[in-house]
Amino acid sequence: MKKSIKLFVFLPLFLLSACGGGMSGKYTAKGPSGRDMASYNFRSNGTAIYDVFGAATEVKYSVDGNTVKIELGQGGNLLLTKDANGCLAGLVGKFCPEK
Repeated sequence: MKKSIKLFVFLPLFLLSACGGGMSGKYTAKGPSGRDMASYNFRSNGTAIYDVFGAATEVKYSVDGNTVKIELGQGGNLLLTKDANGCLAGLVGKFCPEK
């Protein structure tokens, strides 16, 4: 459990750059207790603020259809897929748009 929490918290902090954009708005991942754990605040200029437990960093992203690609350091990419409810799901959890 601790290893998965560390992965959830620290992996996205290493997000670097991608190209493109096209989304806007805040997408939030809730923890088991219903509290906000992390969020992406997407801007239409291809950047987003990733915030996990109050530690925020700016990232770049690109959109291709229902896939949001965020480039990670060391040559990897984080892919989030938009589902029928508009939520983004991937390795680091499920982020749903705030209403």
